[in-house]
Amino acid sequence: MAKDPIADLLNSKNVKSARDKATAAEKDRTTVLQKQFDASKKNQDLDKQVSILELQIAEAQTEVTDWHKAWVALEKAAGIAGTLNDAAVQAAIKDYKKKETNAAKVKDTLNILAGQLRAQRGVQLAIQAQEAALIIKTASDAVLATPLGAYTGLPGSGALPLYYNASAVREAYFSSRSSFQAVTRKNNQITGLMQSANQPSVVSAATDLWTSSQGSKGMIVTSEQVLKAWNSGSNNPNTADAGDNHNYGFQFQYNPGTVAMTYFTSPNVDVTMMTSGQEMFNLAGVSGSQGSVSFQVIINRIFDMSYYGPDGVLKPGIEANAIYSKPPAPGEFKDIYDKGTMYDVEFLLRVLMGTTMSSYLRGERTADMGWLPAMPVELHLGKSLRYLGTVNSLSLNHMIFNERMVPMLTTLDIAFARLPDYPATTDRT
Repeated sequence: MAKDPIADLLNSKNVKSARDKATAAEKDRTTVLQKQFDASKKNQDLDKQVSILELQIAEAQTEVTDWHKAWVALEKAAGIAGTLNDAAVQAAIKDYKKKETNAAKVKDTLNILAGQLRAQRGVQLAIQAQEAALIIKTASDAVLATPLGAYTGLPGSGALPLYYNASAVREAYFSSRSSFQAVTRKNNQITGLMQSANQPSVVSAATDLWTSSQGSKGMIVTSEQVLKAWNSGSNNPNTADAGDNHNYGFQFQYNPGTVAMTYFTSPNVDVTMMTSGQEMFNLAGVSGSQGSVSFQVIINRIFDMSYYGPDGVLKPGIEANAIYSKPPAPGEFKDIYDKGTMYDVEFLLRVLMGTTMSSYLRGERTADMGWLPAMPVELHLGKSLRYLGTVNSLSLNHMIFNERMVPMLTTLDIAFARLPDYPATTDRT
């Protein structure tokens, strides 16, 4: 039986390979299209629908590319064989070109649909942000309506909540768990929760640190006695806004590698007033104890920046709970984007200052006024390494900046002078 040269051309290696790939891509796109239809019927979230659309767009692009390769390969082979003008060859080339055009139109339509769904997602996020803002305002109004004297600063009913900085994103922590690696889509967006044994767990008080099997990182917080004094009414500073939360905390992203401790003879200083927080004129550098603790901590916001868009909010498809163990408060995402590691330093300074003041240069309330008061604070370095004292010096070294001169990697050298942490009532007989 004689061979059909035209059939051989149509089934030549390059032509057949491109044609088969294009046909397979079309079949895959049709299958994914059914998933998109099912997802829209089930009212699945828009992120899921956009993800499915992106798969369809990728398959449509494969169709465009491979149909183009098919007719180019056929045209070349027919030219070499001298059968380019054969009616069957021309019909096949015309058919492949038509399918390439149709696939391109499908891809364009899918891109438009994906854009519409992304816009809907943007509207959803805006509504969620408005709802979150309303919740925050309601809670803030409740705080403002509560007399400051009603707060005791102690755990339990009426206590001020601990307000501290967010964790770093999960990529900033090492972990031996296999689930640390996230499942990603083609656009590298996170689709599932990552778990890191080293990421700090959320706590309601610094005393909760190292009380469970979850990861704990050190923390500096407002002293319990100072918190009671600050919110007793008569001692509340006139620089504070009504309802300002003085129960601040600064959590380390990483525990220090080394901690140096020294002990010296205590001078003849009555530390009762300083320890209680009632003394409003503590002399910097003079404390009731010559014991000291010094250490260095690292703040890392390098990995955070990859999740933020140019508007200072998380990129579409990124959920805060999927990347942070302790997410930022709704108003803090922009602070991390604009301030980097200084977002965390602000929390430390609020612990040390006890309140915020207005800065005309920065147009905001801040505790960063360039000096440190000798305000007693609590240092929690480990389960049995908890101390009361004052931060005598704080040295920052910004090591890495981004193109906006936002510090992203900073070391903090902290010198801490200890105070005796006498209980509120002590039998010294």
